[in-house]
Amino acid sequence: MNASEVKINIIGAGISGLIAAHLLESYGFKPVIWEASDRPGGRMKTDLIDGYQLDRGFQVLLDQYPSLKKYLNFDELELQKLLPGVLIIKDNKRYSFGDPLRSFSSFWSSAFSPVAKLSDLSKLFRLRNDLASKDLRDHFKGERTTSLEFLKSYGFSDQVIENFFRPFFSGIFLENELKTSSEMLQFVYALFSKGNAVIPKAGIEAVPKQLAEKLKDTKLHFNTKIDRIEEGKLIINGVDQIASDFTIIACDPSKIVPQLANDSVLWNRLDTFYYEVDKDVFNKPILGLETNDDFINHLFYPQSVSVVSRGEKELISVNVVKRKNESTDNLKRHIEDYLDQKLGLSEARLIKQYEIEKALPRFERMQYDLSAEESMLSENVYVIGDQQINPSQNAAILSAEAVVSAIVDKEMNKQFKQ
Repeated sequence: MNASEVKINIIGAGISGLIAAHLLESYGFKPVIWEASDRPGGRMKTDLIDGYQLDRGFQVLLDQYPSLKKYLNFDELELQKLLPGVLIIKDNKRYSFGDPLRSFSSFWSSAFSPVAKLSDLSKLFRLRNDLASKDLRDHFKGERTTSLEFLKSYGFSDQVIENFFRPFFSGIFLENELKTSSEMLQFVYALFSKGNAVIPKAGIEAVPKQLAEKLKDTKLHFNTKIDRIEEGKLIINGVDQIASDFTIIACDPSKIVPQLANDSVLWNRLDTFYYEVDKDVFNKPILGLETNDDFINHLFYPQSVSVVSRGEKELISVNVVKRKNESTDNLKRHIEDYLDQKLGLSEARLIKQYEIEKALPRFERMQYDLSAEESMLSENVYVIGDQQINPSQNAAILSAEAVVSAIVDKEMNKQFKQ
């Protein structure tokens, strides 16, 4: 049997599923992707509403992720850089706070703000240098503590933890207690220190769209939900059976693998509200971090960078990590009061709200990468995606690489024995 005759089915057209298909094609395979939604992308989707370009949740790329640089054409994506640093919103005032090594002017604004103590700035220097000297894999080999425990043990004051680290990493980890492993904090902070947070000009969905357009010998089925997976076949619509020599699950496996029904992935959620407003009060492409609000964590003006589709007015995204049990209506009223009273945006019009219950997988233990054996459910069924390793686009790609390599090895061994 040659490679083109091997039946390989991929469940899910997110970034890991698309990378798996790309790699399989490079070895002569012709995989089939089954996607429940109407287009590729997984959690990386962008909608066009009233002329505004809306990512489903606040999402950026880190341009120093090794795997992204390996598979994406950054020039085609027309990546738009956010300014290094953040805008801290504290007691109705805004303070620039950044990496002094990236921008000397940010040293002075940071040094004379109530965001941090002067001693914290020297510790930020040291942390940056400590992390920059490590290989990315090494961030996952140290002592396992929570992010909060790590920051305290490093000597950072409560002042800078509450004003900067907590809101900043709450926006990344989507949990505000900083319980996420310090391995992930060190990994992400190292990448921010070395590079930039960027957004494709056409929105975050441009990433999976670029990957999908490169596929030549992969068949994609959309709006098709797989009921369950059994050894050697997929079940669709309860009765239709699709033969499968290898099955790659690039989604939550608990929904389609009967024996994993009670072993579902835990997720952190995000609520993102997009409002049309009259002005951009930040006046630059920078992330705003709210330190005092009961619900709001971070804010961003998506049109502060170049976009393909620009609405008639300004657009602001308001992101809620600590929703608690607040109703959507109460949350909406709270946000609109905040925009009016804190930012002077009295004529805010809600364009779209996204209640994303499965925004980011939650982990007790993380790794940089994973062997194919650790991704196996059975002899010819594998699971890939960031939910397998750590919550990052880099991890989603690495998991796909490991599994495709294993499938290729199995087929080569089979051919050799014949």
